[in-house]
Amino acid sequence: MGDGSAMAPPPVFRAAGQGGGEEGRTDSSEGVRPLSGWGLVALSFANVAIAYGVVLSFPVFLPVLVDHFHASRGTVAAAFSWAMFMIGITSLLVGNALDRWGPRRVFCAGALALASGMGLAALAHSVWLLYVGFGLGGGVGASFLGWVSHGALLGRARLARPATAIGIVYGGMGVGPLITSPVAQRLITAFGWRWALAAIAITGCVALVALNVWFHPPGPLAQDPGEAPGTRSGPGQGPSVQWALRTPHFWLYFLAFFAIGGSMYAVLAHEVAYVVDRGFTPMFAASVFGVTQVLSGVGRVLFGFLADRWGRDRLVVTSFVMSIGGIGCLLMVQEPGPALFLYAFVALFGISFGARGPIMTAMAAGHFGGPAFGTIFGSITLAHGLGTALGPWAAGFLFDRAGDYRVTFVLAMLSLAVACAATLILHRLPNPSRVLR
Repeated sequence: MGDGSAMAPPPVFRAAGQGGGEEGRTDSSEGVRPLSGWGLVALSFANVAIAYGVVLSFPVFLPVLVDHFHASRGTVAAAFSWAMFMIGITSLLVGNALDRWGPRRVFCAGALALASGMGLAALAHSVWLLYVGFGLGGGVGASFLGWVSHGALLGRARLARPATAIGIVYGGMGVGPLITSPVAQRLITAFGWRWALAAIAITGCVALVALNVWFHPPGPLAQDPGEAPGTRSGPGQGPSVQWALRTPHFWLYFLAFFAIGGSMYAVLAHEVAYVVDRGFTPMFAASVFGVTQVLSGVGRVLFGFLADRWGRDRLVVTSFVMSIGGIGCLLMVQEPGPALFLYAFVALFGISFGARGPIMTAMAAGHFGGPAFGTIFGSITLAHGLGTALGPWAAGFLFDRAGDYRVTFVLAMLSLAVACAATLILHRLPNPSRVLR
């Protein structure tokens, strides 16, 4: 409409700096094709799906790893917990690296780290090497290729329908494990867990490097050559990290992300054990977990799409109400029989699990968008990483003391209420970046 391209469908977004000039330059190499619009969304979706497909295949390997190392489930599962912790704790590094060196280099480095970590884990002869390989290498690789880096990348762009685009990309976190988990199980059965892990690592690395070497998003948006983006702020330059840290918006985001990560992952990590404790079979409990993850991918795309049409404040509040209601339904599950409350939990908790991600990423981009958004967003999502590391541990600690998950689930609902309140306050505060325009 008004841009001279009435015959073409409107793009999801235009990359920041697109259209020529010094800001429009990208990583330039012979034969390398820069992407924008739907192509960039597709590339980001593929990166997230492959990276999380590799890392979230760990539950398939868990039983055979327990048997091989003659260790407890908790000891072996700590490798996965360590990977999740590394994904969260390195988010600040990822944002800064994205701003300084550009997505192409960061994503290729992530692919190599992911493959190296998984390769080391495949050669592990002790649990501590599993921690280093899967936990450190796998976690860092998934962090460089995950939702934080791509959320920061899309947040730097000029999005016409931001939550829709981000929701599609974040949906890769649900699609990837759906593909890799059954493949991993077949490879384990046919060749053993070492060859299976190595095959997944090599295939994922080759695919990721090929995607990001030949097709890449726009490069870093530094104000001057050699200058780190976001080291200064002013009219037309966008917010700096230091400036963002002085705003109440940053700390409200930090509080919300911490509360969301801690509460949702506390429930997610222990939902299978809770359902089994209520007398259901382990297979049924595992199916509940699987369906929850499938619905989380649906929720990310659906809520991102609807937020661009019905308003972000309505949809984000709806997602919090669904999560709180879902956990309440889980509390009502007492014993085998009619599983109505359990099915309600799966629907409400599953769909809302990732629904807030695209919306809150788009909100943060609106408040802090600019060359330093990667570092700012990485700093905010550090809180999510801390929450996801603390929540499951705290849930186990409280269970060991009380012998039940009721206290954990009530605290999770209260935490989500706090996060919802922080988000509503954010909607009512003036946009801080307007003073820089």
